[in-house]
Amino acid sequence: MSSSGWNQLGSTINISGEGQVLLSNDGKTLAIKNRGKKKVEVYKFLDDTWNNESNIDSSNTGFGKSVSLSSDGKILAVSSDNYVIVYEWDGYSWVNKSSIDFSNIGLKS
Repeated sequence: MSSSGWNQLGSTINISGEGQVLLSNDGKTLAIKNRGKKKVEVYKFLDDTWNNESNIDSSNTGFGKSVSLSSDGKILAVSSDNYVIVYEWDGYSWVNKSSIDFSNIGLKS
């Protein structure tokens, strides 16, 4: 931090509208969910640049209703109206590790 306050890391990432922004504890993984879009954009900070590593999307109703990122930036949970999908970063891509379907038990995420 400089004497004038916070320093920006990398260039500005433009998003449209409102959304949810999650940052890992080490500040190197950023997940962005734009409200109204059925996708989560994931960026990694490397060599002073935010790189779009992945766009996770789905045609399912309500995909991205809620998003959670682990403190180390390696686990991402994305909910929709009736389920939660858990993804894990394998060093190259986000892999779907598990899904929890709430429609069979009458719960909503």
